[in-house]
Amino acid sequence: MLNPYETSQIAAQHISGNGPAQYATPLIGERMRVTIRGGLALVNREQRFRNSADTSIETTITFPVPIHATLCHLSADIGGRTLLARAEPRTVARETYEQGIDEGRLSILHEELVRGVHMLSIGHIPPGADITVSHSWVMPLQPQVGSRALLRIPTTLGDVYGCSPLGDADDLITSPHVIYDAEIEVDAGDTDARVRGLAEGRTKLRLDAPVDIEITGDVWGVSRGCTADGRIVTVSVAPDSIEGADIAAAVLVDRSGSMGSAASVRGPSSRLSKHEAVKAGLAEAARALRPGDQVELWQFDHTCERVSQAEVPLARATERLGQPQGGTEIGAAIDCALAASAAREIIVVTDGLSHALDVQALANSGRRFTVVLVGDDALEANVGRLAALTGGEIFLVTGGSDPTDAVRSAIASARRQPIDFAASSWPLTQTSISIGGALVGAEWSGDKDAVEPAPFARAVGALAAAVALPRLSEEQASVVAADHGIVCHLTSLVMVDAAGEAQEGFPACRKIPLMAASGAEVGALSTPRHVGQRQPGRLYSMSSGAMEPSPGVLYSLARIGADVGKPSLAALAGRIDWAHAPEALRLGDLSQLPPDIANPVREAAKLPEVLALSVPGRGAVTVVLALMARSLGVWKWAAARFARSVLKGLEPAAVKQAEAALGL
Repeated sequence: MLNPYETSQIAAQHISGNGPAQYATPLIGERMRVTIRGGLALVNREQRFRNSADTSIETTITFPVPIHATLCHLSADIGGRTLLARAEPRTVARETYEQGIDEGRLSILHEELVRGVHMLSIGHIPPGADITVSHSWVMPLQPQVGSRALLRIPTTLGDVYGCSPLGDADDLITSPHVIYDAEIEVDAGDTDARVRGLAEGRTKLRLDAPVDIEITGDVWGVSRGCTADGRIVTVSVAPDSIEGADIAAAVLVDRSGSMGSAASVRGPSSRLSKHEAVKAGLAEAARALRPGDQVELWQFDHTCERVSQAEVPLARATERLGQPQGGTEIGAAIDCALAASAAREIIVVTDGLSHALDVQALANSGRRFTVVLVGDDALEANVGRLAALTGGEIFLVTGGSDPTDAVRSAIASARRQPIDFAASSWPLTQTSISIGGALVGAEWSGDKDAVEPAPFARAVGALAAAVALPRLSEEQASVVAADHGIVCHLTSLVMVDAAGEAQEGFPACRKIPLMAASGAEVGALSTPRHVGQRQPGRLYSMSSGAMEPSPGVLYSLARIGADVGKPSLAALAGRIDWAHAPEALRLGDLSQLPPDIANPVREAAKLPEVLALSVPGRGAVTVVLALMARSLGVWKWAAARFARSVLKGLEPAAVKQAEAALGL
């Protein structure tokens, strides 16, 4: 467990805000332990949290994890007791967590929001309590020149993505007012490891830049692991050469209307639209092709069409691309290309502004997907997951990145040796995949080990299971991921402390920011960028961004908000920070809300349909707030939690009448 004298010290600085209150970050200590064997790295990250408030809190932290990592363990030390998380389907895990919160139980949830971005939520930390949460992930090392390899542990926003589309409750945030140090302990076995140039062992580092660990010596090899049912699995790791094979690829170019916007807000790309930058990259890639290479070109918006067959030179085909127009249907475009093309490599070039694709079904297609995300707003959930799941690469063009180089590199990555992606069923006997430049092979035997496996052996088994996921149906993949404790597009990790003392009321949310990036960061997915920081001292937000209600409910013809230009209660609900001080809202305290929100709520509380639902302990103002929160839907967790608690036990018909009267 963490020791305050020998592990990370986090400055007891406050996150500055414009509101009446300031709060110290609940994250007070951190340690990482890295074990390296046979070309694999197992990283265990311990984080210590303390509730210094006099009421229960919920703390959340959204942080980067390597794109190709398999997260496979979550535990917590609570008052000398150790709790282990279990993997459940994503929606079920969230429901389990929310039920624990409703019951006043300390609950912990670990989710993958998008590929490479995870969120840890810890609800109902008792006043004065310390909790140490530990999670582990495993991944192959990244090959370098000669007998060298690299492990990069991202710690800041810029290490993974550019501008994030996540809602304010889930988003990555940074603050210049926090300072995090962590103790890094590395065990590299017979190889030599250096952390940011320092020799292996224990090192204390500031977490304002990636933790780069360089490994030299006999890096690659074989590791023995254990599956969830005790069978033995052997995992081999070696560099994956991309120089020998001819290219056989289909390149799908997004030409939707959004591709007509600027490729970047700064740097040379700011002079080009996303579409123009992509065309320049294709032209550059065409000059590097060999006689045996075959590249088909496709374009898509809300429809999809083949621009050229493989026999047509790519430079000539690029000139046929149309101008940006229409919407984006990535899933339909990929389905269209797969049906008409035999290319084993699918390269999707897009600004990522679409989520409509079935990741598991496309992974079963037997193709390898690589994606180039173009533009500062290019973070996209599912196409990135598809690339990582099938062993493809993800190239992000944002900030000052060079789109020409990204497109050229994406096409060059198709020279890797082909891998059999045939769909199968569990249990498998063997499989392989390319992960971040390393070729990873897994072979399962029928033998079972009667000895309880060590953490590294369990992690090897989880990595092998993750390698198998693209070969399995969604139903089988969900079971295999859950059995091995994997956090992915199908499953999350969750635990509820049923034995601990239940807390009263709502936990106030404390969002933990990451350190601001220090500057020089390198890598295909490494672009320093600052996401607008949410002010923790304010009960409302000026704009809820991705959490804003749809345009269809911004104005209402009901009694509340009937005047043209007057926002409805549904629109006002989107401006309230339901997570910051829910107990004040439950008591009907509107003092921290601005007048343009508080006054309409007070007026709405006078309606007879609302008064009919109010009783001592649940005033009319609280009822209005609960109905407003309910209008935001189940995806805004804090609002849904508030509504669920206040409206519990009320007659559904009466609730519907009140909603109608309020225009909700």
